[in-house]
Amino acid sequence: MKKTKSKKSDSANEIARFKKYFGEIEKRFSNCFGAPLLLSPRDVAKAKEWLSAGIPSRVVRQGIDRYFERLAPRKRRRALSIRYCENDILDIWERRRAQGADSTKETKRKTEEEFKKILKRIKIAEKKTSKNADLAWLAPLWKIFASEIEKADKKKVSLKKLSARLTKRAEKFLKKRAPKELLNGYVKNIARELSSYRARMSDEVFKKTVEYYALEKLKRECKIPKF
Repeated sequence: MKKTKSKKSDSANEIARFKKYFGEIEKRFSNCFGAPLLLSPRDVAKAKEWLSAGIPSRVVRQGIDRYFERLAPRKRRRALSIRYCENDILDIWERRRAQGADSTKETKRKTEEEFKKILKRIKIAEKKTSKNADLAWLAPLWKIFASEIEKADKKKVSLKKLSARLTKRAEKFLKKRAPKELLNGYVKNIARELSSYRARMSDEVFKKTVEYYALEKLKRECKIPKF
């Protein structure tokens, strides 16, 4: 029973979608034609074909506009079918798709460049900390970063998600692996600096605020790159 209702609902949605699609096309064609025009069943079939092909109604309308722009006013009344506009519609659609493909390639190229920049920043940070014996405990973090970037590259993860992931892994690592006396020292210093705000915050909010700024200071001192 539920499946039957679901099928009916899907069918109703498809019908409503096509009515809206065809209505927008019919209205634009009539406006360009210069008078109300009852389109034929063949026009309806053609519109269904375009919809099935994924051609948006705005592209169909642009194709109709372009077709009529080429016609002299006295010849417009001879265009009695939207099928006359098909070449213009398909041309616009193909150009749009080609532009979309170019845009995708450009985005991919920029993503690859950004991945390289992140790796470069990590290598610079690794080099700086490797010269400082007090920061030797950071060595595993650079390997974690490299692993995360490699996985993100394979899975085509967005830069935004990768940046959030690296930041999260860095914070988790620092909280767990940073020398306690180092982190606690930052916490005490930040708490002292924010003491004038203490009365305005609840204990929980003040604690989280201090921890946040202490962690940010630890990131800077440890040369953790900003992602």
